[in-house]
Amino acid sequence: MVEPIPSVKQIDFEVIDVIIGAFLETQDEIQLGPFRIERLPRLIKRLTTEYEDLWRDNILPASDEAQLAISVKVRARDPSEAVELGKLEFTKFENFLAYIIDQDHSQVDVGHSKVPGHGVTQAISHESLQIAFGGQGYLDVNLEDPLFASTQNLWIWNAAADSNPNEWTRRIMRTIDWMGRSQRDVDPVRKFVQLVFAIESLLTYQEENILVSPSIAATLSEGFAFLLGEDRDQRLSIYRDINDIYKKRSALVHGGKKTISTEDISNASELLHKVLLRITTKQPFVDFTAIKGVVEWIKTQKFTTF
Repeated sequence: MVEPIPSVKQIDFEVIDVIIGAFLETQDEIQLGPFRIERLPRLIKRLTTEYEDLWRDNILPASDEAQLAISVKVRARDPSEAVELGKLEFTKFENFLAYIIDQDHSQVDVGHSKVPGHGVTQAISHESLQIAFGGQGYLDVNLEDPLFASTQNLWIWNAAADSNPNEWTRRIMRTIDWMGRSQRDVDPVRKFVQLVFAIESLLTYQEENILVSPSIAATLSEGFAFLLGEDRDQRLSIYRDINDIYKKRSALVHGGKKTISTEDISNASELLHKVLLRITTKQPFVDFTAIKGVVEWIKTQKFTTF
């Protein structure tokens, strides 16, 4: 008889890395959703107190560039797994930052969003400590800027901290993540295609028991038209814009088109920012919990006479 493989208990870890290129203007610590941002002296003092002998030495890198550290809590079976999970969370943090800064129409120098050779990623718990070489570099921004605490952006941080988000929230967060990836990418074609991924992540939906479904382009164009447009003319204009964006994406991926204009990238980004602002701050969108409810709302709007 084969003995069953024993399960490995998950334990709580705090995963830590340094931040290059960001700063706190007045505070020693802030919380952005699940992410804790601290000045390095405060972090070292806290770890020494909380973890005692596990944190025997200052093993964070000595660097004039590194003023802050970021940490996030994860559950994992061992320190190595915790480090990998933490790195995924830090990448999301970078993407959220890029998305938020792009709302202000700032130019993000993605070439400096990673600074190799600075930083160690560490996972520490009351049971163990592991150090793994890595590095996180961020934009040169003040993380206390009111931009990060606006109504929409507080929604992002709260959603990031939610351990059990609903299906609609997960879609919105995937959309924001793709937008952040696009903003940080230097290649125009990849930037544009990732914006289309963001559009698809938000509204692609396959209805049950439907043999013939509308095209993806039609579904996305119609969805954005009714989510954003206030009247018939606005909705027709938005429908054409999204349909044109999707056609250009198909030409890039399937038709041999090799370039995309800055204007096309800007238009796609602007439409996404507008729709995300509306669905995260306005009724009835903030009350939806699943894409099915959104689809039903769009159907109702379609058959409403003006």
